[in-house]
This record gives sequence, structure tokens and C-alpha cells, in this order.
Amino acid sequence: MKKSNHIFCTTILIGTLLSCGNTEKSETTKAIEKVEIPSENANNLKALEEIKTESKIKNAFISDDSILYVEVLDDGTSRDGYADYLCQVLLDFKPINLEVKVMKFEPKKDLKNDIVNGIILGESNCKY
Repeated sequence: MKKSNHIFCTTILIGTLLSCGNTEKSETTKAIEKVEIPSENANNLKALEEIKTESKIKNAFISDDSILYVEVLDDGTSRDGYADYLCQVLLDFKPINLEVKVMKFEPKKDLKNDIVNGIILGESNCKY
């Protein structure tokens, strides 16, 4: 009985070691690697170009964490409704789940680099 347990355990160990040497990627790993960065997705880039044609928008970009940041002049009103409107514009382009944040335009700041210090005027979680 001890000998059969020893052979069984040895067989399991060898099988485990052989599978460790397998360098082929699993289907899950391949799927994860194919996930596009939102700022590089073709549909998102088309949507961004359309958004930039809006007369109120001074600057816009899509972050790697799926947020469309747009800068507008601050007129003292909430821009949540404008963010909702931008979600509707985005819908035509079938983007990867984007949120919209409408930020106060500050000419001396770079939107991409100073986003954490920006003032949010409105935002929307787009539901596609």
C-alpha cells in the first residue's frame, strides 16, 4: 500500500513539474492581453475628434482609466447636463465604457498633467 501511494505521489509531482514548463499562454491570458487601452481605441479616438468640434470645448482627452475629460469655460452653472449630452454624442461611436468629466478651463494648466488639481463642473457615468 505504501508503494502504490509513493508511485501515485511521484506521478502527480512529475505531472505538475511538466506542466510548469508549459510556456503556452492560456485563453484567459490571451484575452486579457487583447484588452485595448481606452485612449488608443479607434472608436474612442473617433468620438474624441467629434467631441473636440463642440464649440464650448476648449480641450479634451481620454485617459487610460476610461474617462473623457473636457475643459469648458466656467459660467457658474453645473455641467452635469452637458456631460450627459456628451454621453449621447459618444453613443454614436460605440466607445469602450467611458465616463465624462467636465472640467474648468484654465489656460495656464495642461489638462493631462494637472487633472488631479482640476475643478470638476459636471460629470456623467455614460450608460451604453
